Amino acid sequence: MAGEVVYKLRHAKHPTVAIAGVTHAGIDIQTSSARDPGDAGAPGTEETQLTDRRILVTLYGKELAALTALLGAAAANLVLGYTGAAGANEKLTLKNVAFTEVGQGLALPAKDAGGNAPVAAVRGEAEWGVSDTFALMIVAAADT
Repeated sequence: MAGEVVYKLRHAKHPTVAIAGVTHAGIDIQTSSARDPGDAGAPGTEETQLTDRRILVTLYGKELAALTALLGAAAANLVLGYTGAAGANEKLTLKNVAFTEVGQGLALPAKDAGGNAPVAAVRGEAEWGVSDTFALMIVAAADT
């Protein structure tokens, strides 16, 4: 996916149950907007409105059965634990993720994946509520 950011994970939970064998997660944020150019001859855009937003998630791992067990499960918060840039344990919580399809494994050299290159994947999407914003849908925090 274009723009996908891939995290090497310490753990993944959906919603509170650990998912066996997950090694990486890809997050792809997509938006569409509409622009009102304003009156003829006026400089610049008068107004811009976000018309569509999506958060797509791909989980990569070595346990196909554990990943496919997520397919069709009710939408729930997905918690991704990873090691941050400063070496601290951090987590991202993605709100209301439902997994709907099997993906293709991620090709990574063994040295980058700690010797556990993922071979299976599932893809899902965050389900938005009427009043949800990106700040509510993706929450970063310290992980214990």
